[in-house]
Amino acid sequence: MGLLGFVPQPNRASQDLKIRNYELRQLCEQCDILPDEDQKALIVMMDSLVKKSDVTKVISKAASVRSSNM
Repeated sequence: MGLLGFVPQPNRASQDLKIRNYELRQLCEQCDILPDEDQKALIVMMDSLVKKSDVTKVISKAASVRSSNM
């Protein structure tokens, strides 16, 4: 059982998720045994890293568009 009593179902789309990085995949599989508070902290951290990456991509793209228009 994971965060807030969620039990993944075998036919869920998230089961199709492929994590290519072996070390990350192993860690993610082990996270289910962590207490809920630790899982919540991981969710916040991972979410912020993904959002930071998205913002960086948008800024980079905007900068390249600006430079090509000059």
